[in-house]
Amino acid sequence: RKQMKDAASRRAEELAELGRRREALEEEFEKAQAEVASARQALADSHEKELSDMRERLQRQRLSIDGILLQIHAHTKATSETAGRLGREVIESRCELQKQGVQSVNNLKKLQAEELSDLHAQWALRLEQASDRNNKLHDALVNQQESDARCLAECRGEYRVVAEMAIKLAGVVASAEDGHFPVLRHDGLKEVVL
Repeated sequence: RKQMKDAASRRAEELAELGRRREALEEEFEKAQAEVASARQALADSHEKELSDMRERLQRQRLSIDGILLQIHAHTKATSETAGRLGREVIESRCELQKQGVQSVNNLKKLQAEELSDLHAQWALRLEQASDRNNKLHDALVNQQESDARCLAECRGEYRVVAEMAIKLAGVVASAEDGHFPVLRHDGLKEVVL
């Protein structure tokens, strides 16, 4: 009985430990999700700030270009040839700035996609490791349950043998008390001869 109680208490402790491990894994999973969300938000905020800074630079450059265009317009009265050349330069620089802006945005998107892919890979690795650990713990639990079942069967067999022996001894004692065996007195005690 003590072994059965010990086995039951060990199983209860193992189940409690598995529950604690599960809770710890869930907490780790939630922390990892929070970290991924935080990293995503930080990346988004960083990219938004960079885009905002880039827009401000482009706006300042556009305002600067607009100022140049106004000056060009004022000078067109003096020399139309110089104004045409400056106009072409402004248009080319505006196109170049737009190309640079588009390329910068594309580079930022590519960088964010790579970082997100890395985070996904890390997260998948963590999940796989946690799954492997859970599988090992499950296998250990199944093995322990099988061992406990074998131990219980052995204990029941031993108990059955002891019980059968006790029944036989009780039968012998009952037969002795009924007078089926000769009784001798020795030093004030009764001795039964079997």
